[in-house]
Amino acid sequence: MIVLVVVGLGGGAFWFFYYNQQRLENEYLHMRSEASRQPTLEARLAYVQAYQNRQKKQVYIEKAQKEIDGLQKQMEYRELKVLKTKQADLTAEANYEQLMVFIDAFMSRFPQSEHNPTLKRELAQIPDLIDKRDFDRIAALPPEQYTEIASAISAYLQEHPQGAHIREVEQISRRIEKPYYQQLRLELKDCEKFQKWQKCIALLTPYIELYKDSTYALRLRRQRDNYQRNIQGEAILSSLREQAGGSDADPVRLK
Repeated sequence: MIVLVVVGLGGGAFWFFYYNQQRLENEYLHMRSEASRQPTLEARLAYVQAYQNRQKKQVYIEKAQKEIDGLQKQMEYRELKVLKTKQADLTAEANYEQLMVFIDAFMSRFPQSEHNPTLKRELAQIPDLIDKRDFDRIAALPPEQYTEIASAISAYLQEHPQGAHIREVEQISRRIEKPYYQQLRLELKDCEKFQKWQKCIALLTPYIELYKDSTYALRLRRQRDNYQRNIQGEAILSSLREQAGGSDADPVRLK
């Protein structure tokens, strides 16, 4: 009798283990099937991760991890293709700042990617490419476009204080200093004639920003001060005119 009970218990344990194992295997196969029906790799990944979090058996946790690793590899490959396309387009446009953003984003998302060492080397080269691009923009400007050249030089000096092309940029700056000033004097006479003080100030600003305390720049600073006083005087006169009754006010009352 005892023998029969033991045999019965042993047989029951066997079948319980067998059916439980079958249930776990079927759940795993069902998970794989359902995951494959998800519309995106991200959705598949989330589905498998949810399955993994519910598991207690190490063997199925490991199986789920293999699925996760495979999906993450597919996502990495997909994003690398996107990055390479953007890299080609942005390099052609010389938009290196945006390229840095995309490379950083890829490496942050896939920190263990085998492609990251190559991407890091490419990332390290970008500052030099930006430096050259900004200098080339200065060099490509027509020599008589003094305002545009001055603005581009100021931007270069601000962005690349230790740039590889500082010497060439300074040479260009010295070359245009006097002719640029002479051109400004002619343009200022025109806007002064029509009392366009804000326009006069706008014309002066790039020169003053670039040449700061040079002889010509100091002269232009004094002119700018005069223009600002003119603007203030006109504002005061306009206020008095409004208080005296608008544009038809008696000029005597404005004194």
